[in-house]
Amino acid sequence: MKEEINSYNDTEDIFEFDFTSNKENNIIHFKNLPLEPVKFTSDEDLVKNTYYFGYEFLNNDKASSKVRTKFFHELKFNDKFTSNENRNRFIRNVINRLHEKINIYHFDVVIFPTSRSPLNQHIIKVLSNITNMELNTYELVEKMLSEIKFEFKPFKVPRKYSQDAKVIINAKNILVLDDASTTGATLLQCLRSIRTLNTNANVVLFTLVGKKDIFG
Repeated sequence: MKEEINSYNDTEDIFEFDFTSNKENNIIHFKNLPLEPVKFTSDEDLVKNTYYFGYEFLNNDKASSKVRTKFFHELKFNDKFTSNENRNRFIRNVINRLHEKINIYHFDVVIFPTSRSPLNQHIIKVLSNITNMELNTYELVEKMLSEIKFEFKPFKVPRKYSQDAKVIINAKNILVLDDASTTGATLLQCLRSIRTLNTNANVVLFTLVGKKDIFG
């Protein structure tokens, strides 16, 4: 089984997707990715029943901070970064790995933060195609009618969002989806918002690429 799936060609300054062979300049792997309990010493109750899953960068010189930042930006905002086939396979691989750890059909709701990147919607589409299910998906936003930023306030007021809140309140398994995580700040805000409604649900924080010690 191939362990590493993406490499960086520093000579041509491009990323290459190769799903068939290992290379010395690979930067991402998915061997034995753990469904890792999230740790957050500042608020242990917040991360109770909370887990992280996603691709990880290899700890080598090829996956430098500069290369990681470039990869994040290209993946999220450059439509010509790679072919749709490679992008879909990249997403499907990690979703299938998640399914090996926890049955993705058991998620009651999928939550994702507002983002300028269209990648979250693309991930949801791939997830829907894999499960062949109509997913309960909710976008976390700060303002509904004017400038859209972030935060989880629509489920508090107005009333028209009360039904959405009930779905989250009653959920037993929640998938929080984000395309990539660097500092973990966005996922932390998502989790805090969810826990104001549901303190007991199993929550999986899922990113395409991130780190298991997501909150430091």
